Amino acid sequence: MPRISHLLALATLLLCLSFSATALADQPSTADALQHIRSGNDAFDEGDYETAYEHYLAAHDILPEQAIRYRLGQSAMRMGQVRNAIYHFEAFLQESEDEDRLARVQEWLPELRANIPAIVTVTTRPEGAAIFSITEEEEVGLGRSPGEFEVAPGTIRLEARAPNYETDTFEATAEPGEELTWGTVLTPRDAPPVEDGEGPSTLTIAGWTSTGLGVALLATGGAFSFLQMQSTNLVNEYDKQADGASRGELEAFRSDAETYHGIARISYVAGGVLAATGIGLLVYEGMQDDSDARVSLSVGLTPDGGALTLGGRF
Repeated sequence: MPRISHLLALATLLLCLSFSATALADQPSTADALQHIRSGNDAFDEGDYETAYEHYLAAHDILPEQAIRYRLGQSAMRMGQVRNAIYHFEAFLQESEDEDRLARVQEWLPELRANIPAIVTVTTRPEGAAIFSITEEEEVGLGRSPGEFEVAPGTIRLEARAPNYETDTFEATAEPGEELTWGTVLTPRDAPPVEDGEGPSTLTIAGWTSTGLGVALLATGGAFSFLQMQSTNLVNEYDKQADGASRGELEAFRSDAETYHGIARISYVAGGVLAATGIGLLVYEGMQDDSDARVSLSVGLTPDGGALTLGGRF
């Protein structure tokens, strides 16, 4: 047994050493960092600052040297990433003793800080409006609302545009790094104007509206007349000798009949007035028309409200 235990312990030790060697082999080396630096320098010289930045960042993760930090700041500055460039240059000032590069960085930083973009938070109704930055030289699409957008400090002008809505404009003076907010409700564009002779006139619309309301009230009167007739029949046919019959129930039927009758009368009167007014307006409008058009209306209503027709012709 002791011999087997020794063998197991030895096997375990060898296995651990194997895993450790593999893990160490997988770790990035200084050679890897140098390769990233060379690739970054090539990309930087070719003006591909985004690729250069990625290589310098990978190299700095392996080998955090101040010279790489300097290159990171340079690449970010060339890409217009002001905040990122400031971050790397300020870290470089704390790490480096290279007097030439320190002098350059101290010369660049004031201008970078003066150009820290302002941030404008934009919300619009409806959402999804396209936001543009407008200058004398050009207009640049920033994205769609809602969102936060970086703009150069100074006098700024933004426009919010959406299909079928009027364009809205935001103007302000922004300090470097200032945060601004713009919320706007866009105005729908007006419908195209109606040409002369197209579409119904205001008088015609009023006439048809009044006539329609009148007919609706006449129909309501007919419906309540029908209910009154049913309640009256219940009163006339009420069996006072039947089980459960009571004077109170009979009076309730009579009260219902009287209520329905009153509502029907009011509906007939109001409906008649509105319908007559509407028809009068339509006839008057037809008489003012120079064409051969004439107004013709027909309204039909049965006493029980069961049938209702409205017809018209110009």
